[in-house]
Amino acid sequence: VALLTIGLLGYSELGWSQAAAPLVITDVNVVPMNQNTVLRRQTVLIERGRIKAIGAAGQVKLPAGAVRLDGRGKYLLPGLIDMHAHLPGKEGTAHPLSTYFRLQLAAGVVGLRSMRGDSSHLHWRDSLRRTAALAPRLYLGSPVFNRDRSYSARKGQVLLARYQASGYDFAKYLGGLAAPHYDSLLTDAHRLGFKVAGHAPRSGLRGAVAARMASIEHIEAFIRAYQQDSVQFQQL
Repeated sequence: VALLTIGLLGYSELGWSQAAAPLVITDVNVVPMNQNTVLRRQTVLIERGRIKAIGAAGQVKLPAGAVRLDGRGKYLLPGLIDMHAHLPGKEGTAHPLSTYFRLQLAAGVVGLRSMRGDSSHLHWRDSLRRTAALAPRLYLGSPVFNRDRSYSARKGQVLLARYQASGYDFAKYLGGLAAPHYDSLLTDAHRLGFKVAGHAPRSGLRGAVAARMASIEHIEAFIRAYQQDSVQFQQL
């Protein structure tokens, strides 16, 4: 099955700017994702980085000067987002950064949610935005919050404010904090309007739901909750 990855088109170096010519993909099979079907042999019009129209050949009015791409025999679907990525470095893949990003795009991945932050990731994201380079959009988790002898509620407050001000999209909780420290971390994060995502706390899935974590990574907490009480699990 051939997948059409728009992000790899040479002309996309314009970064979907206002000056970029409209793009028309003809005779392509569209996988719409909101219904269990494939729309065969469609014409797709994209203007200013947004899908303007989808329809059978002859039903879509094509603007003058549009760039045309032959989609015969290929499939077009919305870009994918990897919701639990570890970027290149000591905690992630060994691929060079540029290779890693291009491999993601080649697989149709247009967004990466990094789950173990580092200050270098902020520099990468800023550089990609400035240069409109070919790369997935980055959603960055902060350096992790975990068990640390020097950890205190005050330290958590300082780190949360620092990470938010630095530009991370959310705080990453790795685990191990005592219940009072975990509770204060989530309370302070909510006060700042800063989301916390990561591993379930010691209180398990119920504790994470009660604390309003943005997301709970890994399936183990869900399995434990289901094994303990399948009826209550469905009520969470």
